[in-house]
Amino acid sequence: MATVLAVLLLSVLSCGKAEEKTKLMNGIVNGTVDLEPGIPILERYQQIKWFYNHTQQILKKQKGKSVHYNNEYFKNKTKLFENGTLRIVRLRKEDSSKYKIIVEDEKGLEIPIMIQLNIYAPVPKPRLNVTSLKKTKGGCSVTLKCSVSIPDVTYTWYKDDKKCSYSELNGDLVLSLTSESNIMYNCTVCNSASCNTESIYYRGDCQWQGSV
Repeated sequence: MATVLAVLLLSVLSCGKAEEKTKLMNGIVNGTVDLEPGIPILERYQQIKWFYNHTQQILKKQKGKSVHYNNEYFKNKTKLFENGTLRIVRLRKEDSSKYKIIVEDEKGLEIPIMIQLNIYAPVPKPRLNVTSLKKTKGGCSVTLKCSVSIPDVTYTWYKDDKKCSYSELNGDLVLSLTSESNIMYNCTVCNSASCNTESIYYRGDCQWQGSV
């Protein structure tokens, strides 16, 4: 059994040294995230170390001993679980960084695991505006504008739960409506960590109700 464990350790280590694969995780400002090592922590581990930004040691946990924190900032907002997972609470944008856990076995063999954590502001409620409104013969032409106050987001429009393939990347939706009425349009805005949606209703005859 010991031989099998040693082979497993060497295999994981050799893969890491060839090119340390970095796991990508996202979090939200004021939220909580669990940084999981992604491999079982061996029962025979002697020491676990977590690092922030490659070199700044957050904590050290030796077998059978309490967690020792090297960083006061993280001491007040992290928790180490038995499986090596590091929980970070009350996330801030400044917590975005590359984290590293090093698992050391009884022979001093180390397994480094890298995690890139990116923290994003939560997506606020989108604001919808009706512009370029013009009555046409038997219908209505209009541009619906969807916007939020943060950058690096994507916009997706839906018409009664069906995705609109003709919406613009900047959140604009240009429509030419005829005899339609009682239609709900939803704009969903997302970043890599969260989404938010707002709705507007077309009542017919160029009449709109909702976020304007």
